[in-house]
Amino acid sequence: KEQQLAQTNQALLNEVAQRVRAEEALRRDEESLRQLSGRLLQLQDEERRRIARDLHDSTGQKVAGLALDIALLQQNAAQFSPQSQSALNSCANLAKEITTDLRTLSYLLHPPLLDEVGLRSAVQWYVDGFVRRSRIRVHLSLPPKLARMPEDVEIALFRILQESLSNVHRHSGSATASVRMVLEGHRVVLEIKDCGQPTLPDAIRTVSQAPELLGVGIRGMRERVRQLGGQLEIAHTPKGTTVKATLPVKTIPAARPTDALLAG
Repeated sequence: KEQQLAQTNQALLNEVAQRVRAEEALRRDEESLRQLSGRLLQLQDEERRRIARDLHDSTGQKVAGLALDIALLQQNAAQFSPQSQSALNSCANLAKEITTDLRTLSYLLHPPLLDEVGLRSAVQWYVDGFVRRSRIRVHLSLPPKLARMPEDVEIALFRILQESLSNVHRHSGSATASVRMVLEGHRVVLEIKDCGQPTLPDAIRTVSQAPELLGVGIRGMRERVRQLGGQLEIAHTPKGTTVKATLPVKTIPAARPTDALLAG
């Protein structure tokens, strides 16, 4: 009996040790996955910035040159037939539209204001453009003076705002939305609300409780928040949807230009 008991104890110890090793391996895999996800987000942001710069500096300049050539032709348009003049005017208008579209696309990929003066100006610019494009009224509430935050925090908050308002436009059917950003001690809170139809069945659900129900955009928001040690909550009710991101803000780089300094 003592031998059987010893064998049983040893078997239990072996099983416990095996489970501990499996749990440690799982934790290592999860950590590797988090690091990979963070790196992918970083690469995505770098690629957005590169494409935005190329659109502005290369493609945009070529279209600008085309517009100048068309303008030169228009100066001598009297020698052309009415049909050719009409085609030339159409080309000029099309060049202007392409220039505007390229500028908008470049800024949506990575707004220069985010690097140059900070999150507050970038958010104001994006919301103003969103209102014009979507015809959705947005009530915007921002701190009157917002110092620079770490770059990854500013990018994360901007992308969360961008994705949330895009979802309002595409899915909710709401005619209005609200965006609120507040500083609470060493935390920054971004909240986006709409008055449309909920897209998930549950009344209130945090992102971590329903990963299988999330779209790619919301998964991206969740991963950005998780990488920064924050929290993302999405509440769905018959009155609309609320997206709330809370991120810790530990350091404020003093060397970066700020909205507050420009305002002062």
